Amino acid sequence: MKKLNWKAIIPYILIPLLFIGVMYVYMDSEADKDFKYYEVIEFFDNEQIAELDFNMNSGVLKFKLKGDDSLVNVLILKDEDIVISTFGGKIIRIKSTDVNISSRVAQGLVGVRLEDGDYITSLTAIRDETDDIAIFTSKGFGKRVPLSDVSSQKRGGKGLVGYKPDDTRGGLIALAMVNDNDSLLLVGENNSICISAAQIPVTSRAAKGNILIKGNSIVSVSKV
Repeated sequence: MKKLNWKAIIPYILIPLLFIGVMYVYMDSEADKDFKYYEVIEFFDNEQIAELDFNMNSGVLKFKLKGDDSLVNVLILKDEDIVISTFGGKIIRIKSTDVNISSRVAQGLVGVRLEDGDYITSLTAIRDETDDIAIFTSKGFGKRVPLSDVSSQKRGGKGLVGYKPDDTRGGLIALAMVNDNDSLLLVGENNSICISAAQIPVTSRAAKGNILIKGNSIVSVSKV
């Protein structure tokens, strides 16, 4: 019986496998080509915003920051309205279509006109017009404001008073669009809790809200 020559057989095994691998990569790239670009909105704490095309195949999204500025958040949007909040209690609803597409290194446009010492703390997209705006303070208080109480404004406005900060309740630290069926994770400095949005009272913009997490400072809020 002849001894099998494996060196002669290996090419006949590897070439078909290589062909299958190349075809898989090609088909996968063809399937994704229609989902290559997304519109991204950047928000900085010094009131600047910018919209640009983000190529999912080109690597990391880059931008330039000025001075002690920092990036607050990035939203992927179609044409939804946006609600922006400031630590000083101002909230503004603007149209994402008011933000022009620009290059990665552009300085951006003014989203909300800030008062001295104030800064942007949070923003969220409005996906459902029946939702309420949940407002959270740095010292653990919160409330819900009907979306109908916050009319749309032009980009660059001063916004409306959504909350009046004080020493007991702190400043406005986070926003979320919610309904009674949503749950929220409140991350604090000492501990975190998960609550139902139905537990948060629906009030006016002038109301102070209720305590949601005792003896703790809220760091961030997210829907779960």
